[in-house]
Amino acid sequence: MSAGKQINADIFTLEPDQNLFDLGLTSIGFISMIVEFEQRYDVVFEEDDLDLTKFSTLAAIQAQLDKKVLGLDDVEVGAKAEG
Repeated sequence: MSAGKQINADIFTLEPDQNLFDLGLTSIGFISMIVEFEQRYDVVFEEDDLDLTKFSTLAAIQAQLDKKVLGLDDVEVGAKAEG
């Protein structure tokens, strides 16, 4: 089951900072989402990356993908979010 199917909300109207776990995302859905990202973007998330809080919102997910896919660091991700 995909992560999107678990969330009890219209995923196209979610706010960037809404907590996806509060909306129904489970740990199984989380792992499914990570596997999908790894396959789709040809990246590997290390054990240290798999903190649920790092993927609890759309904004947090975007920040993690920016780091892995684009190679941005925390400062660059923060600057991108601000501007």
